[in-house]
Amino acid sequence: MASFLAFYLRAPLRPGADAVYPLGWYGWSDQGAYLREARAMAAGNLNAYVPEIRDGQVVTHEIYYYPLGYPFIGSLFTRIVPKDPFVIPNLISYLVVVACLFQIGLARFGTIGAFLAVASLVASPFTELTVIPWTSTPGAVATAYWAYVGLARRHLGWAHPAIGAFLLGLTFASRGGGELLLVAPVLIGVFWRFRREPQMARRWILASLIFLAVLAVDLIATVRIFGTVIQPYFREVTGLVGFDVSAMPLSIWHTLVYPGPGGLGWPSLLMRAPWLALAVVGAVVALRTASPQRVVDVGLLGGFLVSLVIVGSFNAFNAGCLQFHCLHYLKMWFPVL
Repeated sequence: MASFLAFYLRAPLRPGADAVYPLGWYGWSDQGAYLREARAMAAGNLNAYVPEIRDGQVVTHEIYYYPLGYPFIGSLFTRIVPKDPFVIPNLISYLVVVACLFQIGLARFGTIGAFLAVASLVASPFTELTVIPWTSTPGAVATAYWAYVGLARRHLGWAHPAIGAFLLGLTFASRGGGELLLVAPVLIGVFWRFRREPQMARRWILASLIFLAVLAVDLIATVRIFGTVIQPYFREVTGLVGFDVSAMPLSIWHTLVYPGPGGLGWPSLLMRAPWLALAVVGAVVALRTASPQRVVDVGLLGGFLVSLVIVGSFNAFNAGCLQFHCLHYLKMWFPVL
């Protein structure tokens, strides 16, 4: 908690920190849209556009644009923290991820290893990318939680898949089905590890029903607001931004290793947290060590590699976008690294 609050209170771009730019990061296009949607939900306004008369002409202003899950979470706190309704859920998310990582470290390396694991995460860009509102935060929580279930638990209780399914539902509602593809190898690994547990079928059925319930609520709300199950954000991502697999190698190199002149002075991930390169060694050791958790390690590595392919092919993921915190697309894997 101290690391989160220290970064938040020192951040020059937090709302209200600068008299010239009082909105802080809510003056940015993405974060400003999250705040607009959260306030509209809190006020009960479910209209995608609001009309306004200007110079005798009726013009419309867009209220909703992004997927509804993350703004909905913020809407629950608009009356408590009007300037920054996402700071409380972001703090909770941060604490959950840190707690999951600590438990994994405790189970695999003991107390010292657990503290070192948490320290490496706190000293990485993960803190900054969780303090700043991003729709990728629920996905980071879901990934950390399923990693905790697969690596730190000896047995699977009824609550674990239920909670994990709810988090996956929030991830879908916040980022769409693409994010679930990235977590799918982890889920397969966890399922395979605990496949012989008693009453497994009933537990996974319960988890599936919880996920489908969250999915149904999200789809109903989306159709109510937009008249379709596809939000404008996804139409823009696929139609205007797009994906290019051939650009993936350079995008990965520039954003993770060395940005070059195109980075405009913004450091890559390994320039900011070079110790994360040790994850390569850790992956080799984990995959060579015979243990019940190895199948989960395979799932985690598989999910990360799938993310590199998909995110690295996204045309908005490049060295020039480091200044716009494009590393948040991969922040769900920082605890794993």
